[in-house]
Amino acid sequence: MIRLLRVEILKLARRPRTYLGYLGVLLLLVPMLLGLLYGQPDRHLRHEIGADFHVVGTFVNALFMARRMMEPCLWFFLPLFIALVAGDLVAGEAAEGTLRALLVRPVRRVPVLLAKFTAAVLHATALTYFLGVSALSLGALFFGWGDLILIEHGLYVLPAGEALLRLAAAYTASIPGMVVVAALALFLSVLVDNSNGAIIATMMLLFVSFTLGGLPYFEAIQPYLFTTHMGVWSTLFEDPIPWSEIARSTAWLAGYCAVFVGAAALVFSRKDILS
Repeated sequence: MIRLLRVEILKLARRPRTYLGYLGVLLLLVPMLLGLLYGQPDRHLRHEIGADFHVVGTFVNALFMARRMMEPCLWFFLPLFIALVAGDLVAGEAAEGTLRALLVRPVRRVPVLLAKFTAAVLHATALTYFLGVSALSLGALFFGWGDLILIEHGLYVLPAGEALLRLAAAYTASIPGMVVVAALALFLSVLVDNSNGAIIATMMLLFVSFTLGGLPYFEAIQPYLFTTHMGVWSTLFEDPIPWSEIARSTAWLAGYCAVFVGAAALVFSRKDILS
């Protein structure tokens, strides 16, 4: 298994699409940086807080930037970048013929698939932390450090040390959701012979699940949608932190991941790839 995983990691390292996510994150940081530099964010935030509060200094710092990058990236861009890689792991190699060359050897298919999934998990984890570290580093370079002011669930001022810990915990808590996306893309990659089809299908299912989760007519099924639990990381900025909700959502995401990987292994072990 270790040898197979090493092979899969080397394959990812040689594929240009693996680095699209890292490049995409850096490119996404540019408009956020420009907006915080020239878009007068302090004025807008003071308007949201109201005239009853007098704020000395600025809201904007490295912690604020790292927090603001989470919504657009963790809900759309990172799932897209992860699907680009995971959706290519089987379908892409099948189209190139490299998968056929591998499976003509006396090797068990399920360990091969698990090695691919583990490589996808490592990629998703690295990309998530890269987003957080890049946002913090760039924010510190341009804005410095300071306390983190949150207004999503009332007005909270988190000291810099506590805010950094919560940010680290939130980025970590977002990883199970990204892993579910990787597992879904891998499953669809096993089903189809074209990686583009797997990637598009993954994003379409994400969009449908997001849509159903936002409509009041589907309240009965919303607790069972995996996208409902993907945003559990945001609760780490609440006070008090709802640890039971975090544990429950993480368990749901782990269950979805097990279902997708199990289904992928079942199909992969029976699929006629050699013809």
